[in-house]
Amino acid sequence: MLRRGGGVEEMNAPTPAEVERALKRLKRELERPAFAKAVEATAPPRRKHRPGYRPRPNYAGLRYWARARATGRYVAIVNGEEAGLDTDAGPWTVFCDDHGYTVAVETFALARTAATRPQDWCGKCGNPNPDPDAEWYEDHR
Repeated sequence: MLRRGGGVEEMNAPTPAEVERALKRLKRELERPAFAKAVEATAPPRRKHRPGYRPRPNYAGLRYWARARATGRYVAIVNGEEAGLDTDAGPWTVFCDDHGYTVAVETFALARTAATRPQDWCGKCGNPNPDPDAEWYEDHR
C-alpha cells in the first residue's frame, strides 16, 4: 500500500490483513449477478479453429504452406534437397497439397509466385477436363 509520511512517499508491502480484505472485496464483486452478466455479454464466442482450418503439415524441407486465394486449395513450397526430390529443374518444389501436382523452380521468389497461381501448373486446379486439341495444351502437360 502507498502511505504518505512527512512529504516522502514510501511503498510498503501490504499487511496480511489488508490482502485478506482486498480478496474478500474482490470475491464479493465477482459474485454479483450484474458483474457475471456483463462478463458474459462481452466475452467472444469460443471455437477451436476458424472454419476450413487445416493444421500445417510436417513435410521435410517445408518452407511455406498456405491456401491459394485463386483456387482455395492448399499449396506447399519445399526445399527439394531436404525433401529428397529431384532438383534438376530447380531447388524449390511447389506442390498442390490437394491434388499432388508439382512444379520445380530456380528461386524461392518464383516459387512464391507459382504458389499464388496453382491453376497455371496444377492439372486439376486449372482445368479438370483440359481439351487435348487446344494450342496451349502441349505446353502445359
